[in-house]
Amino acid sequence: MKKISILIALFLLILTGCSSGNNLDKTYSIEQLSYKASSDWTYENDYGSNYHYLSDGSMLFASSVDIEVSTEEDKYDHLKNTYEGFASTADNFSGISENYDAVNHILTASYSGDYGEGDKLVNFYVTVNEDKIYCIAFMGNSYSEEQQNELFNQITDTVAFK
Repeated sequence: MKKISILIALFLLILTGCSSGNNLDKTYSIEQLSYKASSDWTYENDYGSNYHYLSDGSMLFASSVDIEVSTEEDKYDHLKNTYEGFASTADNFSGISENYDAVNHILTASYSGDYGEGDKLVNFYVTVNEDKIYCIAFMGNSYSEEQQNELFNQITDTVAFK
């Protein structure tokens, strides 16, 4: 839980924009997980987490955490706890959607919350593979809910494991 708290803190510390573009033309990795994002977005890797900043202040975040999983129920519990850990740090939290794919062990969700700059839409994707939880989150600034959901789905559709 301590590692999840550190990841949450890192996610919340950096919310400024730097560049633009939505062409998902470059592959990035976190441990065994790869995904595509725009090379036009400013990219930073800090403490093993990837941050992508858009010029409008939106941010894409990707990270992993070591876990111990012994049962299928453990997988769901870890995914749910990771999501709830992120969501619980937002003021004015309002859940929009939450879906769990039990076959592929993927929890996706979207919610509205305030991380210090007013209410924002947050899209969240968390999965477990072997002994790690992988998390991808996107906090939009100027996208409509439909546009942001579409962009986030395009990003998560590129997720693959090495």
